[in-house]
Amino acid sequence: MLSSLLRDCRFSLRLLARAPAFTLAAVLVLAAGIGANAAIFTLANATLLAPLAAERGPGAFVGLYAKDRSKAGGYRGFSYPEYVDVRDGNAVFSQLTAYTITRIGVTEGDTTRRAVAGVVASSHFATLATPLAAGRAFTPEEERPGARIPVAIVSHAFWRARGSDPAIVGRPLQVQGRPFTIIGVTPEGFTGTTALFSPEIYLPLGVHDIVANTADGAGPGLADREARTLVVAGRLRPGLNETAAAPALDDLARRLERAHPAANENITLVTHRLSRFSMSPWPQDDGEVAAVMVGLMTIAGVVLLVACMNLANMLLARSGARRREIGVRLALGAGRGRLVRQLLVEGAWLAALGGAAGLLVAWWLIGLLNAPLVSQMPVVAELDATPDVRVLAATIAFSLASVLVFGLSPARRLARIDVSAELKRGAADAAGGRWLSLGNTLVAGQIALSLALVVLGGLFLRGAMAATRADPGFPFERGIVASVDPSLAGWDETRGREALATALERLRGLRGVRAASLASAVPFSPLSEFAHVRRVGGGTDGGDESTSASLTIVGADYFASVELPLLRGREFTADEEASAAGAPVAIVDVTLAAQLFPDEEPIGRHVQIAGEEGDAPPVLEIVGVVSSVRDSLFDTRPMPHVYLPFGRHYRAELFLHLKLASGDRAAATAALGTARQALRDADARLPVLSLETLESFADSTIFLWIARLAARVFTTLGALALLLAAMGVYGVKAYLVSLRRREIGIRMALGARPRDVLWLVTREGLAVTTAGVAAGLGLAALGGRVVGSYVYRVGPFDPVVFTLAPVALALAALAATWIPARRATRVEPTVALRSE
Repeated sequence: MLSSLLRDCRFSLRLLARAPAFTLAAVLVLAAGIGANAAIFTLANATLLAPLAAERGPGAFVGLYAKDRSKAGGYRGFSYPEYVDVRDGNAVFSQLTAYTITRIGVTEGDTTRRAVAGVVASSHFATLATPLAAGRAFTPEEERPGARIPVAIVSHAFWRARGSDPAIVGRPLQVQGRPFTIIGVTPEGFTGTTALFSPEIYLPLGVHDIVANTADGAGPGLADREARTLVVAGRLRPGLNETAAAPALDDLARRLERAHPAANENITLVTHRLSRFSMSPWPQDDGEVAAVMVGLMTIAGVVLLVACMNLANMLLARSGARRREIGVRLALGAGRGRLVRQLLVEGAWLAALGGAAGLLVAWWLIGLLNAPLVSQMPVVAELDATPDVRVLAATIAFSLASVLVFGLSPARRLARIDVSAELKRGAADAAGGRWLSLGNTLVAGQIALSLALVVLGGLFLRGAMAATRADPGFPFERGIVASVDPSLAGWDETRGREALATALERLRGLRGVRAASLASAVPFSPLSEFAHVRRVGGGTDGGDESTSASLTIVGADYFASVELPLLRGREFTADEEASAAGAPVAIVDVTLAAQLFPDEEPIGRHVQIAGEEGDAPPVLEIVGVVSSVRDSLFDTRPMPHVYLPFGRHYRAELFLHLKLASGDRAAATAALGTARQALRDADARLPVLSLETLESFADSTIFLWIARLAARVFTTLGALALLLAAMGVYGVKAYLVSLRRREIGIRMALGARPRDVLWLVTREGLAVTTAGVAAGLGLAALGGRVVGSYVYRVGPFDPVVFTLAPVALALAALAATWIPARRATRVEPTVALRSE
């Protein structure tokens, strides 16, 4: 049996080698379909399936969550004292860690940049079962609240970006304007408790108060039992699962409540598997990410289906050419089962070659995706595209399914042929009738599926184009924006105010600058703040009204610096920008004014903002009303906005806006150097994180990147399906022409003109194309309804897409038909008749 199978393998290889054009085409078709699926599955594997470092250790790794029984969904984080109580008093966890994420300033040379840091317990890496690649972990002394021992562990990506210096341990690192010492390096690919993304730097909990709070350490410190900023996770003891651990956790919760009744009243402790994409204080699953991956796998599966249909047509054509060969072999005594096996072995070789090529295509596609992903993410992205057992198994499954499902039918058809009838047939009758009908059906199916993918790609492409032209409600032209954060240099509020005032003075004095100001957020950026705004008195129903609104801290002349129309009232004054003792005032947009003061004049009315300055927020007088803006690219309508003066509401993380008096985009770009020098002259130590034109800022936002990424993925898959469909049409029609050479020769010998022959062949392709396009429009309409809500400002039945996509696909299919049809017109009647 084994020797017979080896002979089939050798014979199949020889046959494939004798038909290099067929073999290469089949492998390329498989590589395209399998590669797209393997790439998407690799991403799904890295995000959802591949075990994290913590999941490889002994015992189940879970998150611990504190819930208030008296509140619906009342989950909260842990304070450090509560973490210590749980760590030292539990019988559930063999190891436990606590951690939080914060943004820090890292100074290298003359520049300071923002980085994401994990502030972790000394047991963090041991709990995650991850030995460091170099150096040591944190000690309990470094974890102690108030210790402030300046040590840091850097990620492998941080170390690699600095030349993989083997002597990095012991080197100094400037964090928040303070000198730290690097004591370790994490292993390659380590992402902590989440998938894909990792902090760039790890710091001990002992420095929490100088990096997680304001620069002067204000606010509740790590030792405060009310400062519940930590996430807790641990490894269950051997033999315990979440269900078995519940009684012990209930007992621990009761003991904590007795020990500290004020802080732990009605507390319940529960465990849950950690989310791979969130560090929230409440249990979460990854259903949304899984749904996205399922959707992508479905789309990639359609591409594989199109490739399989194409392969089936190629196998049908090859089968037709081999019918006479198979008939001779059967006449000589070959068993039908043996023939089926040998044909399937040929398919297996194609599957193996196509799968290997598909892995290369997948590796290339992942590389293309990884580069923009890493460049846009605010944290270190670790996407490992190396195939593991799951990826290899999936690729093998894709390969075998593609060949077996669509290769088995031609193999069985060949094995069931009538030997005597086949030996009497001429070459021109080698295949026909139902075989060609099956091939045309497959081609129509390819066209239908391809059209659906092309339409989806067109919708996302149109959405990305519309997103590129979008504006939040004010123009980007002649605008310059700089991101600054004095706290990253370790400056307190007083020092930060001084630096920002000097910077604004320099910028406002530049020649050609119409206005300059500051703001705590820029529309279309992910940085935003929300508040609950309540009108004070004067309601038509005698009560107060309130609503949620986007809150932005701005300086004087802000609305002039972004050219947002001031409809009524005034802007904030220079005193309101500079003084913390200024009058309590606010500016609202027309959306908020309409909600709080319908049919009333909002100027002179009063509002309060919940959470501002304690439990009794001041009453703010509305002094201006401006036009509405959209904070997010995907907002279908403007949401309410309230603007507060920088003087009374200090923020360290800010954007400085400049509006040039005249000029185009080139002039704004040229003015960047002047603005940069002005900021350097104001204070060279002020952390300037970015400086660019407002158009460039909007062009690089994460929202626009998402829209472009979706367009890139869907248009690539659609273009790939279109190419495969055109190849399928060409293959069937080219084979049809080769079978009908004798018929065409007779027709031409009887007086048929070349254009008659051209129409004879083309009309069949036109019929198949028309059937495929009609079915494809139905599938495209269904797909448009499904993805319509995810496409930026493009309807699910966009007329441009639904017109151009069928036309493009029909032209490609007809072009693929015309080439073999044109070749048919050049048949010499005498040569065609002599061939029989």
